[in-house]
Amino acid sequence: MKAISRANCAFFVNESITYDRPFFRKMQGSAASTHHAQGELKPRHTLGAPNNGTFSWRFRAGDQSHNERITVKGYHTWIFQNVVYTRNTYATNCNLTEW
Repeated sequence: MKAISRANCAFFVNESITYDRPFFRKMQGSAASTHHAQGELKPRHTLGAPNNGTFSWRFRAGDQSHNERITVKGYHTWIFQNVVYTRNTYATNCNLTEW
């Protein structure tokens, strides 16, 4: 299982994703993503994955609504083999090496 945040990618993609790759196993999980314009204290908004709480191999909370530099903070949860996992992620770049 993997949790990642990405910020300031091509076409203004800012997102947090909880996923299982390379196996694509379904899990119950969630992803939330808080977006801050760099230099601002208050977040622009927080998004949740539309499928939070369901069973899927991927939960994506993100958007393409910011044309300025963004800091993305992610909060991820998933249940796998009856164990609950949580992870926080943080990004100011696209994290291409994570893919």
